[in-house]
Amino acid sequence: MIAANQRSAGTSPAVADTCVEMQSAECPHHYTVGRIRIDNAILGCENARILDCTLVVEYLLGKGKENMKRITLTLLVIAIPVVGRAQQTQVATIKQEATKCAKALLAGDYETLVKYTHKRVVELVGGKEKVIASVKEGTSKMRADGIELLDATIGQPNEPKRIGSWLIALVPQHVVVKVPAGRLHQDSHLLGISEDDGKSWVFVDISPLTKEQFAKVFPELDGKVSLPEKKKPELRKDD
Repeated sequence: MIAANQRSAGTSPAVADTCVEMQSAECPHHYTVGRIRIDNAILGCENARILDCTLVVEYLLGKGKENMKRITLTLLVIAIPVVGRAQQTQVATIKQEATKCAKALLAGDYETLVKYTHKRVVELVGGKEKVIASVKEGTSKMRADGIELLDATIGQPNEPKRIGSWLIALVPQHVVVKVPAGRLHQDSHLLGISEDDGKSWVFVDISPLTKEQFAKVFPELDGKVSLPEKKKPELRKDD
């Protein structure tokens, strides 16, 4: 038994927050539906009671299979948009985090840049301090040669895919680099990786990596991630 304040019969459809089991003196056959907005009329069940937190569907003997089919179909119809919204939210989060990473690079915020860099890449370079020193040195040399990163725009990421305990997603980016002859426009991809079910994301610029190099750094992803075809940069002369 559960403790709950029963509402009057004929109450409008309710949203249930939890799933519980309940024995009924009137009818021992029942189903409990949690976190779903559901209508008594859809269920085709006259013997239904709505509680504060849970809608307990008690169906009449002899109509159980028919009602169960209706319940199942209703749950499937409701579940489809719920899953879709969850995926859209995850994609939006990936894009937001990748944009923060790109902005950090443009602003010279190397601490934040390292935060969004996968730990294996950081370890390969020799640690956080060496990553920061390497990026600073590279940026200085580029500027001395008249080369400067002007913009990095993040496109719409793919829906995340689970590989083992990781979530991964390809994230398109468009980079504009100033060179003495004009501006180079380059389309490439980042690989977003989450090791905590999407709570946080780090990124790897896979554009300079060969398949062999990628497999060496991420052996668990070898053969499971299709690396996009590399595109040549487009030189556009300044007006």
